[in-house]
Amino acid sequence: MKKLIRRHLGQQKGAVFVVTCCAFLSAVVCAAYFLLPYLSSAQAAGKDNSAYETLAVNDYLNRYNSIYIPILMESSSEIVSSGTSSESSEALSSEASSSEEAASEESSSAPPSTSSQPSQAPAPPNSDTEILPPDIPEVPPAASQAPSTSTPETSSSLPSGTSSEETPVAETLEILVNGKLVTGSAYDIVCQVVENEVSSSFPTEAIKAQAVAAYTYIKYYNTHGSRPSMGIRTPGERVKSAVQSVLGQTVQYGGKLAQTVWFAASAGRTNSSQDVWGSSIPYLVSVESKYDHLWNQYAAVKTYSVQEMKTCIESTTDIVLSDNPETWITLTGTTTSGGYVKGVLIDGQSRCLIKSANREYDITGRVLRENILSFGLRSAAFDLDFDGSRFQFTTYGYGHGVGMSQIGARYYVEKENWDYEQILSHYYPGTTLVK
Repeated sequence: MKKLIRRHLGQQKGAVFVVTCCAFLSAVVCAAYFLLPYLSSAQAAGKDNSAYETLAVNDYLNRYNSIYIPILMESSSEIVSSGTSSESSEALSSEASSSEEAASEESSSAPPSTSSQPSQAPAPPNSDTEILPPDIPEVPPAASQAPSTSTPETSSSLPSGTSSEETPVAETLEILVNGKLVTGSAYDIVCQVVENEVSSSFPTEAIKAQAVAAYTYIKYYNTHGSRPSMGIRTPGERVKSAVQSVLGQTVQYGGKLAQTVWFAASAGRTNSSQDVWGSSIPYLVSVESKYDHLWNQYAAVKTYSVQEMKTCIESTTDIVLSDNPETWITLTGTTTSGGYVKGVLIDGQSRCLIKSANREYDITGRVLRENILSFGLRSAAFDLDFDGSRFQFTTYGYGHGVGMSQIGARYYVEKENWDYEQILSHYYPGTTLVK
């Protein structure tokens, strides 16, 4: 019996030894496969072995990732693909827009992000849709902001938070949220768009004005076979109540839906569509918005170093700057009807090629803000100072300045007790409110 036990144990040890040897040999072969080509070529080239060994190990890791990581990702693809953001409006980029309330009010969505923007400053009301109406030429282009005319491959229903059973108008609207088609009842969509734009903290009449403008704006796009890019949020009770009281009402001009664009805050007057987009629309003209300056975010400062400005200009245009930064940006003194900067010279040039569009444009405050500085400035109403080492812009208001000022609407209610009809007739003069 003892002999049998010894023989059995000997066989187990032998098996363990064989397995260990195989594992060791496999490791040696793998190491040779991954590392020897690099080490041998390093010696042949007479390179520094320590540095080259680091490169070899890095490449080994890259090759490992290329072989094994896809397998791991494939096995967890369900988890990766099902992940969603808990707040739609937080995923919005650009300029589009950002919502933030007037003095001492909570923010309804984040502003276009800029590195030097004070972190403690809330963003203005969602604002600059920066989306051109379908029949207004884009001057200059901002492709990421233009509305899509193609039908997205996927669509989704609107997030919960409203009840379509309360909808006084049995109608479906379509919008794009982060590039994805979203459909829903007119009531649901308008409620969530309005919450994102001005939130429940605004006066009721200002909320109503925004509701009518948003409904008309979306309906205008949909009737033209397009969908506007919007942000949405789950609405509060005040927004739902205000929307329900005016849903179905539209702003019209000459018996047709108006292009009811809006923005966050003006610089004292609104811009005309002619000034900004080069197309004259009778009801998108410059009007006074006299209380916008009361907003605690009315003025903002943005600075660029000489190198930052050089990079912005030369990477977006065909201009090769001189060695004298003092001549790089000159304001000619001309302004739009709303008081926004119009004429700008860059190193003495009044026109330039915008690389993203492959077209030449007159250099204006809007071109500088949107195409060259990539919406780094809150508006094209600004002062500029150069101290030899940095460019300092002081901007006024927020957004393109065309149509209804959300901050202006708020203060007209608070200061002059305007109702929503007065707000709409003021910012879209000559239009009719159709109930």
